[in-house]
Amino acid sequence: MRKVDAVIKTVLNKLAGQDVQRIPSNWLKSQLLLEARGLADIQLGEALLTNSGNCLHGDGTSKFHKHYQDFEVTLGCGKTMTMGLLEQGGGDTESTMESFMHRIKELAGVIKEGTTEENLARLIVSLKTTMSDQGPVNPSFNRELQAVRADLLPVAIENWESLDDATKSELSSMSNFYCIPNLLESHLDTLGLKNHMVTFISNRVNILCHNAAAVFYHRHHIVNLIQSLPNPNQLLRSVTVDAQEKVFLAGVRALGIIDKTVTGPFWRLLNTPETNILSLNQHLLTMRIQLQRWSKHASSLLEGEPLFSPDIAEQHQDILFEELFRESADEEFQVLTQQALELVMSAMQILLERQAADQLPGGKYWDPSAQIQAHASNVPTTNMLSERDFAVLDLLVRQKPSARTISHEAMVMWLHNGTMQWLDNLTPEEKEEKMTMARKSSADVLKRYNARKEDIKRQRQENLLKKQEQNRERERQDKTKKIEITNKIAKLGGVWRSTTDMDVNLAGLEGDKEKTKALVTQLQFHKTVLKVDGRRELFQQTVTRHGKVHVFSVEELTSNLAEVLHINQLETEEAEEENENDLQPALTYRTQEEAMTRLVEEKRKLAREIECSKEEKTERNTEREHQ
Repeated sequence: MRKVDAVIKTVLNKLAGQDVQRIPSNWLKSQLLLEARGLADIQLGEALLTNSGNCLHGDGTSKFHKHYQDFEVTLGCGKTMTMGLLEQGGGDTESTMESFMHRIKELAGVIKEGTTEENLARLIVSLKTTMSDQGPVNPSFNRELQAVRADLLPVAIENWESLDDATKSELSSMSNFYCIPNLLESHLDTLGLKNHMVTFISNRVNILCHNAAAVFYHRHHIVNLIQSLPNPNQLLRSVTVDAQEKVFLAGVRALGIIDKTVTGPFWRLLNTPETNILSLNQHLLTMRIQLQRWSKHASSLLEGEPLFSPDIAEQHQDILFEELFRESADEEFQVLTQQALELVMSAMQILLERQAADQLPGGKYWDPSAQIQAHASNVPTTNMLSERDFAVLDLLVRQKPSARTISHEAMVMWLHNGTMQWLDNLTPEEKEEKMTMARKSSADVLKRYNARKEDIKRQRQENLLKKQEQNRERERQDKTKKIEITNKIAKLGGVWRSTTDMDVNLAGLEGDKEKTKALVTQLQFHKTVLKVDGRRELFQQTVTRHGKVHVFSVEELTSNLAEVLHINQLETEEAEEENENDLQPALTYRTQEEAMTRLVEEKRKLAREIECSKEEKTERNTEREHQ
């Protein structure tokens, strides 16, 4: 109320050119608010009484050392209304019940028909269900509410005593529902702990690794919570099994370590003041060197070796950091974590080589000239500004869903461009000139906007038709290709399902040309018709190596097909009936030798991808030089 006078004067001055001195008094302004509240109470009371089966839900919170209780109601018609937001002395059941009764009495007092006692009873009886989290207060509050409601039924319902027992039982019953996502929050609160997991907010790029660190820290809390539930469902019970699996835990721990060592510090580096895109070159090189080293041997990373020195980007060594890097006596768990780190480091190296190619050695921006450095001096390290615009847009769309896009655009521009400050800095003549221009152009702006809307509508229709036609053509070509390959397979005597089939059929063919043709046909059938698993190179006839095209020999094609058959072999086993009360881990542990063999193969595959990526980059640079 203290600030609204200035707002009124500013609006009238800026928009109407009026200099107003006499403003409504604080008493009148306060009275207007009270009248508005009274109207809201009348609206809410009538809505509660004209609907049945209403659902009460609410929550409590503490802000600036004060506790607030919020009550909301979803009416039988489906509409949700705020019932009250009250400050109260504490967060216990007694305080919450007192706040509820206070609000109900206020509502009962504004209803015109009936006595206050009758209206109070009718309002409470209209509540048939509740929804809340499973904090310690809410179950006891629900029990007290149900008891009060049962006592008031004879007052609210005419001829209560003449009703049969079945009807009385139905009217007396009240259902209480609880919000499951808040279980962990409440459980941690009772333990005096903070929930370190976060929801996706705006452009949180590191959400996966950040929450992995939090999940690893909370792993025992999660298991204890689910085991304390009276009737956990199958999904929750399966979580307890997964939360105790070494392989899963090792993967989660590895991602958490990456958050504390790689992605977190790198994000903080990106947001360092006075850092532009080209000043990252040396840091990106450091990152590549470290990722390459850790992909081969991640023991030092497991021990907490930082990616950058503290003066470049600090590590957040909090309780999550301590838990992630706590030395484990379980040697197998340590090995699994190190293997996971090495695989992820290899994948991250591929991503870095691909996305930062221009700023790594050999790239066009690795050793920029003074002119390019000057051009890039104001280039930010991220596209965060666009993301911030989208965040504002998201808010505007939610608040004003019917507004035109051009209106949202104007709001974002005024907010982020400081248009008001710009206007205030102009001379009166300049300001009048700009305002006149804006007024004259407004009709044209709207005309262009409407025309563009029509163009966009037409383009969407054309794109939709084009995509439909492309899908039909793709399906036609796919069917034709499958028929052709199937006919070729039939001439070869059928599909080779094992290496034995392959050896027998190859022995019956003469010459490398016929064998190559047969092997390629089998590989194409497995890929196109059976859609089996396997890396792309296994199904090709040629591959680019060291800048040259290499044609696979019969021996190499044979090896590729053998690998495809091995990867996709299916073992026939009788499906055992699942025992609901005896969940088993959905994992088959390999021996240490098998695990190491698999790790080496995965790293070899990733290394090949890195090499191919480097060759492609070299070829692109060579083409640019020739051009």
